[in-house]
Amino acid sequence: SEPETVTVSDTAAPDLTIHQVIGPDGKPKEREFFRDTETTRPMLFLTRDNTVVARGGLQFDPVAENKKQQEAASKVRSVSDRPPGL
Repeated sequence: SEPETVTVSDTAAPDLTIHQVIGPDGKPKEREFFRDTETTRPMLFLTRDNTVVARGGLQFDPVAENKKQQEAASKVRSVSDRPPGL
């Protein structure tokens, strides 16, 4: 992260962590989402060049995940729908 930024790791849900880089204006400059796995949780680490990075867990895109869930929900037939061929 840049010298004028603050790096934050927030727990948004029991298995969801948000890694954010906040700029001097208080607005997020970067945002990454991670889910815990059975063996790892996301943690912040300092690299040799003094950059803060998040490692561990499983990185994911909540917008893409929400889109997949909506697509799956739209494919579910209603109880009143007839099966194909009837």
